[in-house]
Amino acid sequence: MATSGKKAWLKYFSSGDVTTVTKHATTLRVAGGSVFQLTAGTDIIVKGASDYSSQQPVQVVNGPYKGKVGTIKFNDIQKPLVRKSGGGSHRLQPKDFGIEGTWLPADEFVDKVMRAIDMRDDLSGEFKTFLQHLLGFWARDSKYDHISLKHTMENGIGNVNIREVEKDFGEIVCAVAMAKNWDIYPSAKEKRKFDATVKVFFPSAQNQGVYDFILKDTKNGEVRVSTKSGSSTNTLSPNDVVEMIKARGKAVYGKFQRKLYFKVVEALAEENVILGPMLAVSIVGDLPKLVVAAAQKKKWSRKDGDNAEPLPPEIVPHAIKFIEKFGSPDMQTFVKKNPANVAVLTAACEYHLKKLSKQNQKDFDEIFNEAVVGDVLFCWFSGVTNSNPKGAVMTMETINGVYLRSKNNAGTSGGRPRFADKMGLQP
Repeated sequence: MATSGKKAWLKYFSSGDVTTVTKHATTLRVAGGSVFQLTAGTDIIVKGASDYSSQQPVQVVNGPYKGKVGTIKFNDIQKPLVRKSGGGSHRLQPKDFGIEGTWLPADEFVDKVMRAIDMRDDLSGEFKTFLQHLLGFWARDSKYDHISLKHTMENGIGNVNIREVEKDFGEIVCAVAMAKNWDIYPSAKEKRKFDATVKVFFPSAQNQGVYDFILKDTKNGEVRVSTKSGSSTNTLSPNDVVEMIKARGKAVYGKFQRKLYFKVVEALAEENVILGPMLAVSIVGDLPKLVVAAAQKKKWSRKDGDNAEPLPPEIVPHAIKFIEKFGSPDMQTFVKKNPANVAVLTAACEYHLKKLSKQNQKDFDEIFNEAVVGDVLFCWFSGVTNSNPKGAVMTMETINGVYLRSKNNAGTSGGRPRFADKMGLQP
C-alpha cells in the first residue's frame, strides 16, 4: 500500500523545507483569498511545518506564479527522491513495479503501477510525475492530457536517458495503450480492438519467450505481444526457432530442413555458445576462410568490443582445419590449448554470420515468420516521446528485416571475452 496522509508527511516532509513538484494540476490558495492554477510538474518548495495538514504550505519555484506562497492539497504533492539508484540508472522493468506473473484487469493494472511508482524512493519527484502522466495519458484518464504530459516530460526527464524509459517502461505503457484501444493498425484492414473484459499479463523473466506481455478478453482470447519501444525487440533463440518450426508439423519442418539458412540456425541451436557459430560457418561454402582471414586482422569489426588480439600466423592453418573439419577428433584439443584464439574465432564467425543474414534477409524473414508470426503480435510503440495518439501504436503481422544478432564479443585488447548468449534471430 502506498504511503499517504500523515505517514507520508512524517516520512518525507517533517524535517523542514523540501524541494519537489506537483503531482497533478492543483489550486494554490494564497493569503487574502486569491487562487492560482498550477500545472502538474510545477517546481515547489514544501515549507517546513510543525504538523501534517491536508492543505500544505508551499512556495512556487518556476512558472508564471514563481515566488508565490500559499497552500495546496497534500495529495497533489509528489513524494521527493530519498535515495538514488545505483550507477545512475533507473529500474523501470515490469519486475520493478511488482506486476509480473499475475493477470490483472486493465484498470487495476494501471492503478497498481501508479501506486508502485508513488512508493519508489529511488526516483525523483519530477521523474515519478512524468511516469505517472505518461501512464495515465495512455490509460485515457482525463486528469492526464497531452499538454500536461508534454510539460511533465520537459520538467521530469532531466538527465535521464529517454531510451531507458522507452525500452523498459515503454513495454508497460504499450500494454495499457493497446488494452485501452488507442489507434492500432495491423497490416490487415481491420483494427484490433479489446473489449471491457481485457486483462494484462507480464510473464516473469525466466518464463518469457519472444513476447513481452499478453492481453486477453472475451473477443480476442489471448494475444501475445512483442513490443519495440526502444532500440530493438526481443531476440529469439535458435533453439526456440527450431522447436517452433518443428511444431508446425513434419511437412513444414521437412521443407525448412532442405534450406541452407535454416541449417545455419539448427547449427547454432545444436552446439554451445562458443562452438555453435563455428559449426554454422562450416556449412556455408568459403565462409571458414573468410572468418580466419578476418580473425588475423587487428580490427576486423566495427563493434568496439571486438578488438581483441589478432590470430597468430602459426595458428592459422589449424584454425582453418578446425572450422572446415568441425567435429574432428582433435577439435577438443584445439579448444583446450587455444582458448583466447577460439574466442577470436567465435567472434569472427558471429560477425560474418550476421553479415550473411543481412545479405540474405528474405530467407531469414521466411524462417522467423513461419516460426513466430501468428502466435505473436509484433508492436511498434512510439508513445513515450510522441503524445500524438495517431500512429503511436502500430502492429505488424508480417516481419521484414530479420537478421542474426549477437551480444557477445572477444574482449578488448588484453581484456576478457564475453560469451553468454547464443546468436538469435532479431526482428
